[in-house]
Amino acid sequence: MPPTGTKSKAVSSDGAVANIRVRPKKVPGRQGGLKAILNMPMDVIAEILSQCHPRELLTLARTTKWFRSLLMRRNSAYLWREALRTVQGLPPCPPELAEPAWVALAFSPYCTNCGEGRTPTVCWAFLARYCKGCRSQLFTNRHTAWSNLPQDKVMPYRSLPKTVFLWTKLPGSSATCYTMSQLVEVVDAWIEFKSSGPGEASRDQFIAERSERVKQRLAFTSLCEAWARVQDLARDSELADIKQERFEEILSRLRALGWGPELDFIKDKGYVPLADHQIVKVPRSLTDQAWNNVYDKLIGCMQDVRVDLANHSVEKLKVNFPIRWKIMERALRQLSLREHTEYQRKYGLVAADIALTKEYRDILGAPAGKTVTEATFLALGEQADSIVKDWLFRTREQLREVLLKEIEPPQNIDPLELATTVFVCGSCPPGFQFHFFPDICRAVCQRSSKAFSRGDTYEDLVVGHCGPLPFRVSGCLRACHPTTRMREVIQFCGKNPDAVTAKEMDELDVRLVRDDIIMTWRCAMMEGLQDPHALNTWRLATFEETLKSQEHERRILAKGGQWYCMRCEPSPYLETLHDVEDHFRIKHGTSCPALGTGDIEVEPWPHSAYVGGIFLFNMKPVSSSQRRC
Repeated sequence: MPPTGTKSKAVSSDGAVANIRVRPKKVPGRQGGLKAILNMPMDVIAEILSQCHPRELLTLARTTKWFRSLLMRRNSAYLWREALRTVQGLPPCPPELAEPAWVALAFSPYCTNCGEGRTPTVCWAFLARYCKGCRSQLFTNRHTAWSNLPQDKVMPYRSLPKTVFLWTKLPGSSATCYTMSQLVEVVDAWIEFKSSGPGEASRDQFIAERSERVKQRLAFTSLCEAWARVQDLARDSELADIKQERFEEILSRLRALGWGPELDFIKDKGYVPLADHQIVKVPRSLTDQAWNNVYDKLIGCMQDVRVDLANHSVEKLKVNFPIRWKIMERALRQLSLREHTEYQRKYGLVAADIALTKEYRDILGAPAGKTVTEATFLALGEQADSIVKDWLFRTREQLREVLLKEIEPPQNIDPLELATTVFVCGSCPPGFQFHFFPDICRAVCQRSSKAFSRGDTYEDLVVGHCGPLPFRVSGCLRACHPTTRMREVIQFCGKNPDAVTAKEMDELDVRLVRDDIIMTWRCAMMEGLQDPHALNTWRLATFEETLKSQEHERRILAKGGQWYCMRCEPSPYLETLHDVEDHFRIKHGTSCPALGTGDIEVEPWPHSAYVGGIFLFNMKPVSSSQRRC
């Protein structure tokens, strides 16, 4: 049996030459499957190649020297032309390129300039592909192109109309770009043309010829781009089909393993979270080897679905949830203390927020066979304070996460407490989009069902239940970075904008005046976000002006605010001043006390323009004809 491998010579340090046997490199897969093609008659080979796609011919030409020599012959051009005719919609090969180069441009991802970088996008106008590195070297922005030309070519360049230059828009940019080589070529041709001393008519002919070339190339580019878009759509559709086949194969195998009930449970949600798993969305067929590789992760995902199915049976929850909700509300009224009322007034705490805590969720979402009574909820009485505090902690953490994307807070100060902390909601109408903390917790925009659109079954029931919605930061909320004007407002009041808290600013109880407009410091901060008025026109309000402003603010709140009796525990909510008067006459046997005595308090509605103490009014008297209703 002849020895395997090939012989090679090795030279030692003393000059001796020895023959050694080198084993051939092992390559996976079957080898030599096409070796017989070399012994076939040429007409048979030509017939085989005539059935190939242009991409396949290009790949063959890059495999061996023999194939390259065969396919790159001039008399083999008909093979490329025949293959190109099979590509539907592809524009004909331009005269500037040979057929193999045209195929490489359309189907090969490699950079035309360096041959190494890869790019999915073709610069059809210049009949080339350019990788990111080559684009930065070869292209120049249309508006700054003159700065990259030699000094002696700038004036000739500027004397030419832009219609004589071929242009394109590079990937990821909307700017019009030229290639430097084209600029130099056109400008040199123009300089040479002018040196021959032609007349004005010849100059117009030069511009017309060049412009016509550009026009024809751009028309050709439009055809190519249209074909490329069709190819991209076809490729996207092909990948989508492969993903769908893979997904259906995964479903079939999981059902065979006994996961049918879990799959039926998530079917109405589009098989989420299984369908969203990265290993499911891979555009590759699911082979036995691939299944073995992803098996553990898929089973882990389905185990989570099984737990969700066991704890939150949809039909049983729909039957039991409304009944248990009413029981919970009765129990909450018995558990509610003055501290909890403060949470309700300050942070907008409602029953839906309590229902989403773990302790109450375990009761409301308990299996149907478990009896739930008021005593079941009242048993949480000792934990009531910690449950509410945990809810507030999670709420503040959500807001801090939004805030810390914009600012770097000072040490030892909660960033939510800073006077410069302002949130803006993109879903709120103009004039209502800015929110201070903690008023943002009560804002209707942050208690929207949209924030729970991908929630689980239990959350869907809580959100869909009649009543105020629970708090959850929406995707439209972001924090405002303190502007220079906002910082100047704080400094104008004699405080450090990097450290002063909103509570400290409230304790100052100052009012600021701009022209005839008097406003609270919070309103001045809003002005700092929207209004460019310089602070040199501002001043602090006098004592009399402040009293007048406070009286105006009280009148506004009295007309449309939320009233609370502070003598009662918990403090009941009273809708109007008339309700307050009736409450004190009937419940306490007295007349209605004045604001500021500590017996009653009034706050603006969460969705009003005055929430958070944002007040301003014109001190200048207004005629009756100018007053607004």
